[in-house]
Amino acid sequence: MIIMCAKITPLSLTKVFTAVTEYLDSKYRGHLYDVKTFSIRSACGAVDNFLSSVYSIDITTKLYKLPSSDGSGRETPTEQDYRLICKSQLTEDEGALYNLAKYYFNIIFTKEKLVYSEILEKLEQLGSWKLGPTMHHCYSQGEEYTCIVLDDLVDMGYYIPKTLDEGLTLEECKLIMKSLARLHALSLGNYFNGLKAI
Repeated sequence: MIIMCAKITPLSLTKVFTAVTEYLDSKYRGHLYDVKTFSIRSACGAVDNFLSSVYSIDITTKLYKLPSSDGSGRETPTEQDYRLICKSQLTEDEGALYNLAKYYFNIIFTKEKLVYSEILEKLEQLGSWKLGPTMHHCYSQGEEYTCIVLDDLVDMGYYIPKTLDEGLTLEECKLIMKSLARLHALSLGNYFNGLKAI
């Protein structure tokens, strides 16, 4: 049995921080930087999600530039704030205790990575809507662990209901149905565009 654990464990913290720093390393490409602040919290409760752990990350970096070529010295470091979501496989101390679960989770994350990195991008080219968060990075340790680093949709005006027991309002349900209809319409458009191109 797999139990979704909403709390942050030492192992999950280590793995998520490694995923975020790998993303920053790739973003800054060898430039010297410091992680000035780092905060992590569970982005949803145990009953809201059972296939993965979802964490909200707030991070501030300080980027140092190399001395200028004219010898005038270092420039003042620049700070940048990031608000990210890290969606990761369950770690062993969160309840992922057997290999079959890791196998299925790996398939799920492979498909999810494909949706974020290719499918949504193609569909968004057909319409003028943002269909989902931008995937910035995918950190992987083979079948053992995968973590996807995404934009936090809260910055785009979205929110998670406090509990599933409260349910959604009629207006929220209408917005969800319109968004799903838009996604399916764009998917169909992409399918027919593909046929025309052949």
